[in-house]
Amino acid sequence: MAQGRSLLKNLLRHRIVTSTCAAAALLSQGCGGPTNAATVADAQASDATAAGDSLADTILWTDSGDGDQAATADDGAATTDLPGDLGPADATADQGPAPDAAADADAGSAPDAAALDTAPDAAPTDTASPIALDGNSPAQFGGSLNTWNVLPTSAIVAVGKPPFKPGQPPNPYPNYSAGLIDDLTGDGVADLLLFAQSGDARVVTGPVGPSASVAKLQGQPDQDPRVHSAALWMRPDGTRYALLAGSQLHAWRWTGSTWVDEGETFGVPEAGSNARHCVSTVDLDSDGLLDLLECRYQCDPGAAHRAWIDRGDGLLVDKTATFGLVGSGAAWNAGAFDLHDDGQLDIVWMHDGCANPNNTQALYENKGRDGAGQVLFERVQPNPLFDFPKAPMPYTSPMGCDNADFDGDGHLDLAIANVGLIYPLETAMKYLMTEDPDIPRLAQNNLLLQKADGSFSDAGLKAGLKSLVDPQKGLDITVWGIGAWDFDRDGWVDLAYAAAPDADSYENQLRGPMRPLLLRNQGNASFVSVSDSLNLPQPELANTLALGDLDGDGDQDWVLGQLAAPPIVLQNQITTPFHELRVQLRGRLSNPLGVGARITVTAGQVARTRLHGTTGTFATHHQLLSAFGLGTATAAQVQVRWPSGRVQDLGTVAADQTLNVEEPDTLQLSARTGKIGTTFEVELGLGAQPQVELVPPGVLAWASPLQCDSALKCKGKLVAQNVGTGYLKLAVAGQTLAVWPKLTVLP
Repeated sequence: MAQGRSLLKNLLRHRIVTSTCAAAALLSQGCGGPTNAATVADAQASDATAAGDSLADTILWTDSGDGDQAATADDGAATTDLPGDLGPADATADQGPAPDAAADADAGSAPDAAALDTAPDAAPTDTASPIALDGNSPAQFGGSLNTWNVLPTSAIVAVGKPPFKPGQPPNPYPNYSAGLIDDLTGDGVADLLLFAQSGDARVVTGPVGPSASVAKLQGQPDQDPRVHSAALWMRPDGTRYALLAGSQLHAWRWTGSTWVDEGETFGVPEAGSNARHCVSTVDLDSDGLLDLLECRYQCDPGAAHRAWIDRGDGLLVDKTATFGLVGSGAAWNAGAFDLHDDGQLDIVWMHDGCANPNNTQALYENKGRDGAGQVLFERVQPNPLFDFPKAPMPYTSPMGCDNADFDGDGHLDLAIANVGLIYPLETAMKYLMTEDPDIPRLAQNNLLLQKADGSFSDAGLKAGLKSLVDPQKGLDITVWGIGAWDFDRDGWVDLAYAAAPDADSYENQLRGPMRPLLLRNQGNASFVSVSDSLNLPQPELANTLALGDLDGDGDQDWVLGQLAAPPIVLQNQITTPFHELRVQLRGRLSNPLGVGARITVTAGQVARTRLHGTTGTFATHHQLLSAFGLGTATAAQVQVRWPSGRVQDLGTVAADQTLNVEEPDTLQLSARTGKIGTTFEVELGLGAQPQVELVPPGVLAWASPLQCDSALKCKGKLVAQNVGTGYLKLAVAGQTLAVWPKLTVLP
């Protein structure tokens, strides 16, 4: 017991730990050979502003035309050096002081970028890097994230708040609010979906502003109104849905004049008391259709998470057990991650544990397909992402994750928002009765850095992400929402956090409210708070975070949802001399939103990589847009590796714009399901002569063999022979593509 109390004291000492680690060698990677042809459909990029603000210019890239598009933009003007907000000055001597961001700023500007060769098919010839390579990126930014009263009064959702009685047992968990920023109507403009756990949900149709139209999404009167999470879902024909998940699965579609809920037509039953606390969209079986992951926060054995697969005819079917995703327990969130860089998405479940170590932090590895074409997942144990010391009870409570290359070594890393040990003394003592002195330090946010051999190590302590402290109260800042975002565009990905206390203390002024945080990556995967410098709001009860471009100016705004209060909107007015490139995707052979595509942007000697659309922030998602800071570079090379396996090189493009990239290859099916005897028309455009194998034998047969014309556009007709699921195994030049479109034959 004495040891437990000592550990608890260490836990409550609350200091920020930041230390400098050696910068790993950056991946030097070009686009790998001749670039794919690309054309510009919209206006070319305008000159960058003096402050380096991103422009709202958009360029559409397709696979037609000859030669690469090479456009340049002017460099930004002189830099603005600002000191970083170091947080509480309570670092002890044995840990070393927090790095001085002001000293970093005085160290000088980032290296100037040499001129880029903009001739067609030519790679940049500069030897100087536009991004700091020495692990020391000076702080060069100004402006702020301002509270933005942009919403019409009718957009404010009713959250509700349970009564709080001091001295009584913990009150019911307070309702939270959240937002989702994305193009929900399909008009190319970002909309804003606001919802509360109480069930109130409203859509502000973009462009968002005081006079924007607002629609209230009203569910059926006899249904459970609770809503816990939101996501954007899209079918291959371009139909978009705003998903709202709780006990019911709502799927709101914009008809052009009104919102219609088609969730009841999807075949997903009511969840009852085991309400869905997350919903994420990902193509689990690589057939070009987006599927759904759900998780439920209930500790009873029946509260298993679910994998719902799009059958292709408007129905979703539960394939959880078939795919091997059989875990149960309290899960807050689910995210996708490419563990082996093999193009196959693996699944990370954010579990609370429920005093069952077997349910804590579940990682399911994508094992590929069996002989019948069925995708299989297998739980990895011990879990390489969470190889923590053993304890009598689980001691971590992850709320969300996001991935990026935080240390610049070319390998994707995983950042996890982990509320840590935020329990009353009686519960905390149970967690701390262990021989391992590291458990208190491991109990907060994780930064899992991937090494060249595929292994992971948690660098959260050295990175300064553990024991984040409120300097006024001296208590842990409990983070929930998370976003990986290079706010200053210096080429090093930063971290945004939403913070709020837990249920039993949200109105206790000793515990909450808490400050939302923006932590700057100093160029070596060590972070320092810049929340004061950027004028982030003073302590709130904000536990959900959504990032996206609400005002169409090309940068990321914030929506902070709160416990027992409506969301707060923050307008991004940050200035920086550096440049940025933004990428949006439209899949044609892959899933329509390009979720899981690997995007690599190369500026000078530096390549930066992200997985598109795989974030798992608490209760919501960020806009499906991948942004890359370029430092002083005014142009960069872009490569997209689609989930289908196709690699698309876009050549050298100008900075400070949004690229709308369409996948060059296409697949069209007249239908996805049918009864025995049904014929399916198939059209393929793979840029080469395809090889197609029908797997497994006997389900499908060719009624008309596949025929290709001189342009390599191929057509054929299949007939359904037997009940089951038949796959088209596609290959080009002997190389199997990742996409296996399926056709379901019904009795």
